[in-house]
Amino acid sequence: MATPPGGTRVGGWRWTLESRASYAQADAGQWSATEEANLRAAAAEIDILAGPNVSGPAQDLVEVVLEVHKGLAAGEDAARARVPDVNRERLKLKDLFKADLGLKD
Repeated sequence: MATPPGGTRVGGWRWTLESRASYAQADAGQWSATEEANLRAAAAEIDILAGPNVSGPAQDLVEVVLEVHKGLAAGEDAARARVPDVNRERLKLKDLFKADLGLKD
């Protein structure tokens, strides 16, 4: 994972870390309001740092991620089936955010 100048991981990096942590918790059958708050906070950082071509998709994706992770925590097979597609969207958002900021791996 690339680190922006100054070595601070922000925005898209926080989103990546929070979405992975949220997935791990949901996959273990657990969910908490803290996970939701962490994901929303990470998406809010993207709103501040990126243009509307990134912030809009970030807000859309956080809603999808929350829905899928809550379903995973509840043991829903339909939610599990959506995980690969949601992960692809997460990775696309990460690339879009990096491009918006002019960052490279």
